[in-house]
Amino acid sequence: MYGTRDGLEDYGYFKKRSRESKARQLAVPTIINQADTTRQCILSSVNTGITDFNSTNVRAFTSHNSIEIEEIVEKPTALFITYKDETASSYEVISMIIQYIYKELVDIANKKQGALETPFYFFLDEFGNFPKIENFEKEI
Repeated sequence: MYGTRDGLEDYGYFKKRSRESKARQLAVPTIINQADTTRQCILSSVNTGITDFNSTNVRAFTSHNSIEIEEIVEKPTALFITYKDETASSYEVISMIIQYIYKELVDIANKKQGALETPFYFFLDEFGNFPKIENFEKEI
């Protein structure tokens, strides 16, 4: 596969190691020979993590950003997020949007001596159905 007997000559660190090297002996069965299996496991994990984004609607919604947070905080604004409540991926995406908006608001407030000029309120109907937002209880 790699053009050499054990395939390690092409891997920088092992070029300088003898065939008797303990590091080389451990690397062959655990790293090099299992590369395809490791790659498949990584890809499987990634695919599981992005399953929610396979939906055409979610891809279309997340492919661009039409919200400028800096503009929202300049004057009173209402932002409504509508979604299909029967689609579990909607909750994940909305949760991510809320986290993004919150973090952006904190960054803007920090640039303005720690407070926004216009108060910003979240009214989160169906919030109990969203996936857990880490540390949200500390953020609100």
